[in-house]
Amino acid sequence: MVTMATSTQTDTSATPARKWLDPRHVARKLRETLKLPPGFRLARVSVGRVFPAKIGGVGIQYDVVIRDVAGVPHHGAIFLCGHAGRAHKKLAELQIRPEGPFGVSGVHVAAPSAGFVFQTPDRDERLPTIRPASNTQTTAARRFWAEYFDDPQSIQCRCLSYRPGRRCVLAYHDGRDPNRSIVGKLYKKLRLRAIRIARSHISDALARHAGDGLIVPQIEGTWRDMGMVLFSGIPRIEKPRTGLAEAACLALACLHRGSAAGLRRFDIGDQLHVTRSWIDLAARFNRPHPATAPVWNWLERTAERLRSARAYLVHRDFYDNQLIPTSQGWGLVDFDTLSAGDRELDLGNFIAHQAWNAVRRGESSCDMDELAAGVIDAYFSVPVTTERRADGAPLDPRRLTFYLVSTLLRVALIHSLRTTTADHVGILFELALATTNRQRRWPPVAAGRQSERHCMVKAV
Repeated sequence: MVTMATSTQTDTSATPARKWLDPRHVARKLRETLKLPPGFRLARVSVGRVFPAKIGGVGIQYDVVIRDVAGVPHHGAIFLCGHAGRAHKKLAELQIRPEGPFGVSGVHVAAPSAGFVFQTPDRDERLPTIRPASNTQTTAARRFWAEYFDDPQSIQCRCLSYRPGRRCVLAYHDGRDPNRSIVGKLYKKLRLRAIRIARSHISDALARHAGDGLIVPQIEGTWRDMGMVLFSGIPRIEKPRTGLAEAACLALACLHRGSAAGLRRFDIGDQLHVTRSWIDLAARFNRPHPATAPVWNWLERTAERLRSARAYLVHRDFYDNQLIPTSQGWGLVDFDTLSAGDRELDLGNFIAHQAWNAVRRGESSCDMDELAAGVIDAYFSVPVTTERRADGAPLDPRRLTFYLVSTLLRVALIHSLRTTTADHVGILFELALATTNRQRRWPPVAAGRQSERHCMVKAV
């Protein structure tokens, strides 16, 4: 389960903000505020995620391991947040439910000397429907799910993702039929019309251009009392991730030929704003890197020279985890960020994450020329239909470089704040800086075919 935290408060305590990234410090604070079942102990705490919130705030997710009397580990997540309601209790009884949707639950308590709150998803006072929506054994829940499952009593629920005060994604599985599942997205503000418009654009683009190679979740209904939209689940199968890069390029090539009508525009300025928020967050936690300043200066200069371009249908958060291997090919998921924007945004984002995957595999270096060339080759190898041939127009090399560099920097900053990845991000910072300083030859993209010429992407 992925959980996240939000806060718009400033840490005014004597404890510096960076100490909340110290697992030992956090473990001490959790032991002061959590009452565990008899014989259980908090064995490990790690920083799973840190992210910026509105008005200069910050959120932190802590992944915890709790061992029982027999030494068996139980995993869950607790997060630190602000504006989550007033926590009157100074001690919370932690509930451990290995078969439950969250792993650990029952926490909503003031964090000592922080001005924040430790919380689990089931105690989110701004999303009070999470508790009843995740409990499949109530009479109301069984009555509702009888429309979607043959045996509502066998339904199992687990949390896929969560953003405090904003949304929670729950997966409902038929205990007797593993291929039958429903994914429910619970929102603080349900914008059903916008969701339907986005899904219509996606389905249309993939149906006309992808054939049977890609599938997307379809809207199956709504649970209005819970503020939830229901989607068909995509049955995942365990198989090697071979062919993923080709599937990703197929998905992007088809998606970018769809209509972006009615969607919010996401432009160069928005990308700069997102990147800047991560730079500020890293500075707050005293995690600077020498490459950050020169890379940011390059991004600002480059942005001034990039003019507005045609808006395409873009995913905006596209990387390998958005593709799920299935028995029928690949499932494409997570369209909450769907926008009208530059194709180069999705491609730069995907290339940067492929570089990060290489770093995580332990590769000491990454050939960005070869990596980018492979992605672009595959992207433009997807056939275009006669009526949409104009969509095979060449990419803007400078625009692609801008999005690649900004994503490399953002991903480096994100993982510099996490316990398990902080020691591996130096290469990403170096790659971002090197990409601004070197001339790079990448395959150009002629309309509808692979060109033999190469275009030069020059440092700006």
